[in-house]
Amino acid sequence: MRANKTDFLDQPLTSLVRASGKNTLPDTIELADQILMPVKDELDRSGRKFSTDLFVVSILYSLNEYDDAANLDHAVQNLVNMQKFGTEKKMLLEISAQTMRLPGGAEFVRRFAVTINSLSDGVARRLVHACFLQWRNALGMPKLTDKEKVLFGLSLPAKKDAPSLDSIRIGTQYELSDASALATRILKPVRGQTDKTIYEFAHSLFMAASLCNLHEARNPSMDEVLKFAVDPNWDCAKQIFHHVGRDGMGGEGARPKTKAWAEAFCDASCAMPDNVSSSLVKRSHALWTQALGLADETAKTATPAVLVEPANSVQIFKPSALFAATTLVSEMRAEHKGSGDRLLKAALENNGYRMLPDLKKACAVLEKAKGQFENLITPISYLQKNLVLSAAMGAKSFRVRPILLLGDPGIGKTYLAMALAGSLGGSMEKVSAGGAGFQLNGCQSTWTGAKHGQVFKALAEGSTTSPVFIVDEIDKMGADERYPILPVLLELLEPGTAAVFKDEFFEMDFDASRIIFILTANRLDNVPEALLSRMEIFDVQRPEPGQRLRIIEAELKELRAQTGKKIRFDKASSQKLADRTDIDMRRTTSIVRDAFVEAIMKDEKVAQIVMPVDGKRNAGRGSSYNGTSVGFLMER
Repeated sequence: MRANKTDFLDQPLTSLVRASGKNTLPDTIELADQILMPVKDELDRSGRKFSTDLFVVSILYSLNEYDDAANLDHAVQNLVNMQKFGTEKKMLLEISAQTMRLPGGAEFVRRFAVTINSLSDGVARRLVHACFLQWRNALGMPKLTDKEKVLFGLSLPAKKDAPSLDSIRIGTQYELSDASALATRILKPVRGQTDKTIYEFAHSLFMAASLCNLHEARNPSMDEVLKFAVDPNWDCAKQIFHHVGRDGMGGEGARPKTKAWAEAFCDASCAMPDNVSSSLVKRSHALWTQALGLADETAKTATPAVLVEPANSVQIFKPSALFAATTLVSEMRAEHKGSGDRLLKAALENNGYRMLPDLKKACAVLEKAKGQFENLITPISYLQKNLVLSAAMGAKSFRVRPILLLGDPGIGKTYLAMALAGSLGGSMEKVSAGGAGFQLNGCQSTWTGAKHGQVFKALAEGSTTSPVFIVDEIDKMGADERYPILPVLLELLEPGTAAVFKDEFFEMDFDASRIIFILTANRLDNVPEALLSRMEIFDVQRPEPGQRLRIIEAELKELRAQTGKKIRFDKASSQKLADRTDIDMRRTTSIVRDAFVEAIMKDEKVAQIVMPVDGKRNAGRGSSYNGTSVGFLMER
């Protein structure tokens, strides 16, 4: 197995691998690794693994088909000869199906087939082409001729009605306007599908690429224009702009109008940050190929034409994972497709990026909340310190340690979660700890009533990396023993595992590591130790009468502002309600709002409220009410 690569092609495969028994697969993997080692850097990491695995499967297939006559040339040519199946994906699946019968390699091939099934036709085509060229290079085979490239599909022949550069009257006063007209014509199919800014940049860059190629070559093709933006000889995007502005338009002999345009384009493009200009060039090239019908069909419909990678943001959803999920959803039952498609489209907004919170603004909002719920000052201060630390560490290091609010119902725990969510610009989601784990991570689409998880939904539909989740009553956890919530919750509370959190419905990973969790409990006795070790615990007391009075007054102020009605409290009545510490704050707020609404409905000057005897929430004014009225005055 230690022959030089130049000798490999002349040897039968049976002399390179033991083609029977349990050693066949290890020998084949070793052979593939040895041959492809010199060219391993031609593809990215996932591409290298795919190329190696495909090479192994193709060798195994050749051993199965040609027996002792099989050689490495057969393994390489499999990728051409099997094209009778119509698409590269079908070809790969056919190779896998026939190879799976071999002893020893069946499980390896089965896993490879699963990978193939997750690919779209377009991705499979590109991978096969890349592997084919890489294998030939590794084995020292001669380069493909133009005819072979066309036969294999590596170079697409121009359509009869395809636009050409002939319409540009180069060297004349019309060259600039002709180039603009050609760019407009070519990009017309995608004009309404992309952001205005990126369309205008793609239009200008196409003009630049066309004019540069015409000035520098006698008879350039459209293919050369397309390659202009992705030529590996460019060190960076700004090198392209400098070339256009300095000497790409004919140097000193350029027409004044064309030269002035090229210099303006160069100046405007070079003023952008490096990452922005690089992103724009790549996205422009993608638009060109899409407009010319050279892009993969999946990419046409699924790839979002966003302007640039947003600043102060994190990519929560990988587009490749979303495309795979889209394929999965397309094969689901009708009752699952609608919501699945909608959420995947929402997740793909901004190319899967979500904004990090404005930490300065959030701290200011939380400072204001301290004045309303004084019993929450300690946990609020803790959250503020977390936000300040995250800001100091850098935007993408944003994390807030989960907190547990311990205390009776109605003490302001949900209020704190709402205030925090509002300050961060995100949503607030409430989950029952007594429920099943799949409410967070979804359940497989094969189940009856299958649904995506709340975590995926909150991040997909929101604009921030950090929605707030309140997990209620974790001391009552464990009601659903078949699908416990604890393992899912522990996964979400650890940044490492949360960064690759999986939604079972979509069968895809995404980054949920910046979600903020507020957990509540009435007591610690039944809270799992594994949870307690992952959070900060705050014992929240019921508000005292003085705090309650300020909350009542704040609620009234909010109602006055929202309705424009000038309602004021009688001090004695307000104090009487505030002294009723047996009534929780949720019920107290409801009493205030009910009296306010009733006064408006009856158009009365004094609004009356009736308080319950025991402070519990009641469905109506039955025997539990003592009929005590508290007066509110309305100014007309």
